[in-house]
Amino acid sequence: MKNSYRKIGLYLLASFLSKLVSFIFLPWFTKVLTPEDIGSINVFLGIISFVAPFIAFGTIISISVEYYTAQKMNIHKNLILTSLIFPLFFTLLTFIILIGLFFSGISFVLPYKLLFLIPICAIANLFLEFLMLIYRLEDKLKSFFLFSIFKIIFEVFFTIYLLHTLGYEYENRIYGIFISYLIVILIFCYWFIKNDIFSGKFKLNLLKKEIKIGISTIFTMTNVFLIFTFDKLVISYLLGIYYTGIYSLATSFSLIIIAVSSSLNNYFQTRIYSHLSYDINSKLVFKEHKSYFLIITGFFVLIMLIIPLIFDYFIDPKFKSSLAIFYILNVSYYFWAINTILMNILWFFKKNRIIRIVSFLSIVVFIPILFFFTNKFGVFGTAFVILSLVLLQVCVSLYFVNKINCRFLGFKLKKK
Repeated sequence: MKNSYRKIGLYLLASFLSKLVSFIFLPWFTKVLTPEDIGSINVFLGIISFVAPFIAFGTIISISVEYYTAQKMNIHKNLILTSLIFPLFFTLLTFIILIGLFFSGISFVLPYKLLFLIPICAIANLFLEFLMLIYRLEDKLKSFFLFSIFKIIFEVFFTIYLLHTLGYEYENRIYGIFISYLIVILIFCYWFIKNDIFSGKFKLNLLKKEIKIGISTIFTMTNVFLIFTFDKLVISYLLGIYYTGIYSLATSFSLIIIAVSSSLNNYFQTRIYSHLSYDINSKLVFKEHKSYFLIITGFFVLIMLIIPLIFDYFIDPKFKSSLAIFYILNVSYYFWAINTILMNILWFFKKNRIIRIVSFLSIVVFIPILFFFTNKFGVFGTAFVILSLVLLQVCVSLYFVNKINCRFLGFKLKKK
């Protein structure tokens, strides 16, 4: 029990410290950058979020589900090597598309010198998630802890240095992000060589599994992109960069609960999959769900109480209108955190078809509604659409998890 609390504590501490470094400097960023600058930075990050699922192509989900089995069979190097084929291919393809757009003369909100950084940042983000996953699966808590906080420290350091030396322009903030991702790539290459992953072999059967999971993951991650990123791009298109900056600041504070959820999921997903690997009807799954729910709810309440104080004392007055948006988005992301733990069950039981259908229908319904409400009600309309979609997806996840095994929830949904 003490070891379990220690692991949860380390995962949360790693998330807390990495976010703390970022949020300590957020008030300073609101003073030296304009809402338009912050809006442009979030458009850049938004495009990365859009490209990343296509480049990753289910690699993280595939390894998290198959790694334990592959390790027992001593084919984990085959799994890792095979899983990287599609990410490298899609990174190259993204560069080719950008080169074609550049020579076609099509213009975008961001200059091409920044757009060409996006594929590198996207695959570096995959490498970051990949190493974090491996450290977690192999129970290397110290490596996980150090690696989880180093990237944000380098990012903030280089950002402040570039802003101070080259000028307070949003491009220098983006260059700081890019440099930190280059360091991630170097560390990944070192890990890859040190662990002799090249001694693995490409396996067609693993590649076929990767394709199945990858297609489902693209639908799911596109759904995630719509909830966490597409809203800002729609605001940028319909309302302008200024409102994108106001909305993005609210999003930044709301994402604290997602960071906590991600850290908790690092621990609870491993335990849930471990229980299910030995007994697919394990009653222990409900205990893990209950613990997760209690912890995430406690953090949600704490965040709702603290963030208004931060706005009162630390945030520049030109961003005060972000607070009301924060309340709506924080509730939305809290329910998304609940949905995250439920999705683990669907992934384990390979309900890929259900995930694809639900994600596709969400995408089809969500996009026109988001455009309509944003155009008619502004940023508040956007926030309420996000909340509605997340609540709907939580209900769907509850329904299907209940169908798999109601004991995972601790209660049975009644059938009419």
